Amino acid sequence: MKDYELKIEQEHSSSQSLPQSSTFKASVNPKAPKLPVLNEQTDDVDAYLRRFEQFAQVNGWPESDWGMSLSALLKGKSLEVYSRLTAEQAQDYSEVKIALLNRFRLTEEGFRVKFRTSKRDSGERYSQFAERLRGYVNRWVELGRTEKTCTDVIDLFVSEQVLEMADKDLALFLKERKPKGLSELTKIADQYMEAHTWNQRKSDTVRPRSNNPSTQKPNFAQSKIRPSDPKVKH
Repeated sequence: MKDYELKIEQEHSSSQSLPQSSTFKASVNPKAPKLPVLNEQTDDVDAYLRRFEQFAQVNGWPESDWGMSLSALLKGKSLEVYSRLTAEQAQDYSEVKIALLNRFRLTEEGFRVKFRTSKRDSGERYSQFAERLRGYVNRWVELGRTEKTCTDVIDLFVSEQVLEMADKDLALFLKERKPKGLSELTKIADQYMEAHTWNQRKSDTVRPRSNNPSTQKPNFAQSKIRPSDPKVKH
């Protein structure tokens, strides 16, 4: 009887310790995705997280596993941020993401300022510029805990900013054509840019200069004429 009770006690204790051991192993040694580890010195944290999300979506990972998978790619300060989260937060990718962005000052206000002040880089296509702005406003909305009811609203913000940053001639050109949506707007803008770049290159060819001599107005010096001394009559 005593041996039976001892056996029941051992089985009970082993059944309780099994989930804890499994959870511990999963948190300490999560399966690392085939991505480079986040380098805080050279990587843009926001861009890195977007790449991670794209990789996870392409591979069909359930979002419930994203937080754990990301933890295997963290080190240094980013790993410290993750380690300070509660067990529940660590399994919620959105919580992990917000904690990392806050740590590196990529906050709601930071993305709002980026969206409002960003300018198109030299050589950057308008479609690329628009996509960068879209990323900023998405982060702005997410970090502000605002419900995204319609992607058209975001496209409207981006279209507004593209027009604001375009030169006056292009902005007028776009407004006259009234493009339907962001994709059509950037398509027309890119076509305009390519056409004007081609025209600019064409105009840079050697042009004959006019050989007409420049006419110069003669510079007459004003001579001071001294009046003759009056003759004295006697």
